[in-house]
Amino acid sequence: MRVVGILIAFVATLCASVSAQDLVYYFPQIADGTAGDQALATEFTITSASGEFQTTVTLSCYSDNGAAWVADLYSVDRPDAGGFKSSTTFTLGRYETVHFVTRAIDELAVGWAILTASHPVLASVSYQSVRTDLTPVRPQWVAGVLPTPATVLALVDANVSANDLAIGNPEVDVGFAIANPNELAADVSVEVLTRTGTQAGIEHVYVPGRGHAAMFISELLKNVAWGGRFHGHVRFACDIPVAVLALKETTLGGSIVYSTLSVTPWSELLRRAVYEREDNSTFAKAQPIAAPAEIIGKSDSGDADYFSFQIAPEDIGGTETRSCTFSTPTMPTPWCWIRP
Repeated sequence: MRVVGILIAFVATLCASVSAQDLVYYFPQIADGTAGDQALATEFTITSASGEFQTTVTLSCYSDNGAAWVADLYSVDRPDAGGFKSSTTFTLGRYETVHFVTRAIDELAVGWAILTASHPVLASVSYQSVRTDLTPVRPQWVAGVLPTPATVLALVDANVSANDLAIGNPEVDVGFAIANPNELAADVSVEVLTRTGTQAGIEHVYVPGRGHAAMFISELLKNVAWGGRFHGHVRFACDIPVAVLALKETTLGGSIVYSTLSVTPWSELLRRAVYEREDNSTFAKAQPIAAPAEIIGKSDSGDADYFSFQIAPEDIGGTETRSCTFSTPTMPTPWCWIRP
């Protein structure tokens, strides 16, 4: 049975408002300090995406055990917001950008950070490593990451090789960090699967409430027979949402370089985006969609938008007309009719 849904978007007048709940951005790893001849620093860049509202932002840092971590948040852009502190709250103007950097003054320490914002922001973190035994100091590597959503299941590629296939046959490993944004402790299973999908090994990582853990895949799963070259993937699973970050470590000729790996929440793999077209203004031109789906777009012309989708007869019930709600951030009050 094929039915047609009519999505009618009513254009609402935008007005200044404050979100009932702040937007949350997780950074599962931050590092600052020196260890031997190496210095590590973390840079935060935060930009307001709003051209209409001021945005209230709070950046909070936590240590491995979940306690507040007093970090060196140095800022030339906004010295009023920077300093040695575990949390800083400030206001961004329209499209304003603020940059913070830690300066590797003390011994190396690691933790994680939460960023909350009253309106959407563009936020990223980059890690920088430099050699301090050289004059002038010499950069070794820089790796940038975007915020990581909290999820109960995340996947990442696993490459643990003594002699990888890349140029020069480097040694490769995967480092990961887990941040627990919950008050409850998290028991995270870390399962490694081979290239063909069979389980190579599984271990558990305990992360206290608001806490953090970081290690290498090969360090955690010591009993896995990695061989000379292992390519597969890792599944991080937990009964409460946690945020996961992963970096690839490449060692060649005495140099170590870290690069960003994509960590994908399971929900992203199930997501299907449908982009609304402006030519779907009649039943004949109805745009086909299949659930689950997210409709992305906006109805600038104000015309009715038609979408066709498959539905089972038992989902309708007789000859009744049912209503349904679409969740579309760009359409303030969308709704539709389903006709059997």
